[in-house]
Amino acid sequence: MKNTALKATTRLALFLAVLSTSAQASVPGGGAAVDSSLGIFRFQSLQDIPAGMHDAIYAEYVHAVRAAIGYASYTKAQQIASRAIILWPNRQRPQLHLAQAEIGSLRWSPCIVAARQARKASPDDLAPETWPTESPAAADYWEGLGFYQTQRFEEAIPFLRAASEAAPDWAEAHRALGECAYLLSNIQEAAYAYAKAYGLDGTCGGVRDLSYYADAIQAQGDLEAGIAALESALERFPYEPGLHAKLATFYQLEDNTMEAYYHFTLESLLHSKRGQFSQKAVDAAHEIFAKVNKDIDHPDRHELLLMSTGMINLENGRAHEALHSLEHVQRMSKTATIVPYLLVADAHLHLGQLTEARATLEEALSVHVDFVPAMVMLARTLRAMDEKESAQVMVDRAFKLFPTYWKLQAENILGHRG
Repeated sequence: MKNTALKATTRLALFLAVLSTSAQASVPGGGAAVDSSLGIFRFQSLQDIPAGMHDAIYAEYVHAVRAAIGYASYTKAQQIASRAIILWPNRQRPQLHLAQAEIGSLRWSPCIVAARQARKASPDDLAPETWPTESPAAADYWEGLGFYQTQRFEEAIPFLRAASEAAPDWAEAHRALGECAYLLSNIQEAAYAYAKAYGLDGTCGGVRDLSYYADAIQAQGDLEAGIAALESALERFPYEPGLHAKLATFYQLEDNTMEAYYHFTLESLLHSKRGQFSQKAVDAAHEIFAKVNKDIDHPDRHELLLMSTGMINLENGRAHEALHSLEHVQRMSKTATIVPYLLVADAHLHLGQLTEARATLEEALSVHVDFVPAMVMLARTLRAMDEKESAQVMVDRAFKLFPTYWKLQAENILGHRG
């Protein structure tokens, strides 16, 4: 099949090369013009295509529409798919491509219509090999997604169930079902669907999906797995607003006081007082401290008191006293977070101890690679040590990783990108 398609493609290229027209072709369904060099725009009907070139023209079409969708050129994809439907009205893939292009264009009803038309059409086994988004299961997937996008979750979920059942190895179908089930409060179904999705592809979906998954499995009593899901979300989306605060609430449920405290602290550190979740995180951290401070037998009381004393001393210009407390915290703390390192480095900087600050930050970054607040502090340290080029490299990396942090906090420190 592949050799035949290759030979046909060569014949197609030779045939199209001698055609005189180089005009732009308009197609039904959109006013924009598309490149008429595509074979599907050179022929008015399937009968006009020379014998032996049908498969090659179809393969060329599939590659072209995939590329348009991949580049988010949805109008172009609509036009290409619509033209293909004229030539192959009974083939399923063009209808599914049109449904995907309509979704990309935020046209939910036309997507549903195209998906229904696809269900009536026939799949093909022609080259190139069918992708999951072009498979028979995709007709249910796209229709379900069309209903989902209009918040018609009850109508969406039967189609998403059907898609996941028809394509058990398609992670995205399970992910979409999990999201819809979660929003319908079908927690058990959501947890199962998300588990299937992540078992097939640990990178599928986004931060919202990982958050929903964490909620679903925690609601079923598996708090440890919920924490693991949120930690996984932070690995993929380390600067997503609200994630540290949410993980902190899970640690509170686990009675892990210090990890909760440090993650609430990180929420406000990363997103400043203007962050959507920052004030609640600050309040929650204060509540943890107040509660623990009242319990003289609490195992975390000593660490929290040292941390609080160190931060108060830093704020009030007593850097020597702050450093003594914070270094003690750094030695005794079992936290997996970077917070003690940042505060110790800050105390060194207040005292002008640049070599010590640098060593602390480099040690922190060896564990917490590319953690922007530490990178910004290290850049500040390097600049103070007159290593301006190295400081600038660090600044540029930090800005690329987390521009919002730069806007909120780093401009005033380094005077960069003002």
